[in-house]
Amino acid sequence: GALKALCDGFSCETNPKFTATWNFTIIPSEKKHDAFVQYYHDPCAESWYGVTCSSGESADIDQRITELALSKSELTGTISD
Repeated sequence: GALKALCDGFSCETNPKFTATWNFTIIPSEKKHDAFVQYYHDPCAESWYGVTCSSGESADIDQRITELALSKSELTGTISD
């Protein structure tokens, strides 16, 4: 997903501010050409560093990332197109 691409571009996997919470372990898919990658970990449910999410009005509504506050994270790199 987009958050994984951002992390890859900024090498956040080597930044201690991210390594404790940002986890992109992929759930194996039974389909060989699955268009959607699913991860074991949820940035909203697990309060990932720098991630702000919408508040779900009920248990049936998934939370969505609404903001990334990463300005003091000492990140360097580029974001791919």
